[in-house]
Amino acid sequence: MASPMETEKLSNDMSHSLGHDEDTASELSRYLGYTCDYHACKYKDEGITWGELFQKDMAHFIDLMSHHVGASTKTFNVLSQLLSPEKREAAKRSTRRVDTPEYKKEQEDFYLNLTCTYKGKSNGKTWREIKDTNYSFFVWAVGNAMGRDTKSFHVFKRCLKPEDQKMVEETAKGEVRSKRRKTFHPIRTTNDKAITVH
Repeated sequence: MASPMETEKLSNDMSHSLGHDEDTASELSRYLGYTCDYHACKYKDEGITWGELFQKDMAHFIDLMSHHVGASTKTFNVLSQLLSPEKREAAKRSTRRVDTPEYKKEQEDFYLNLTCTYKGKSNGKTWREIKDTNYSFFVWAVGNAMGRDTKSFHVFKRCLKPEDQKMVEETAKGEVRSKRRKTFHPIRTTNDKAITVH
C-alpha cells in the first residue's frame, strides 16, 4: 500500500499537470487514499487504494470508472479528473451494470429476501412476505422508517406501486400515511348492544 506521503505526491503531481486548484488537489488526494472496495475490483482483497490502482493498472481503473462507478457519484466526479477529456466523456456515457433492468431486479430480489428487524408483528418476516401480505405496512415502513439516503430506501421504493412511489417521494419522512383496509369495529353502548361503525 502507498504511504499517505506517496498518495499526496501522486495527487500533487497529477493536479499540477491537470491544472487543478489547491482545493481540488486536496480532494483528489483524499479520494486517491481511499480503498477501492468495488465488488468488480480485481485487487479489492489486497486493500488497494484508488491511487495505487491508478498507478498499477490504468486499464482496470478506466473499466471501473466506465462500468461500475456511478456517473452521478462524487467518486466519479473526483477520480475521473485523472482521465483525459475524451476518456472521461466516454466513461460518463457508458452503460453501467447497476443501471440495467437485470441488475435492478437482482437487487430488488436480494433486498426483499432480507428479514425485517423492526419490533412488532412483522419482525422476523421477509420484506417480500410483508409486501405481499401487509402492503400498507410496507409503504409505511419505506416512507417513514428508512433513511432517505440509504440504499434500502431506494431499492424498496422501486418495489412500490407507481402512485405510492410518487406519494413517498413527495411526502416528508415520518409523514407518510398508508391506505389501510376498511375494518368494522363494534362499539359497546351502555346497554351493551353492539353498534357497527365504519
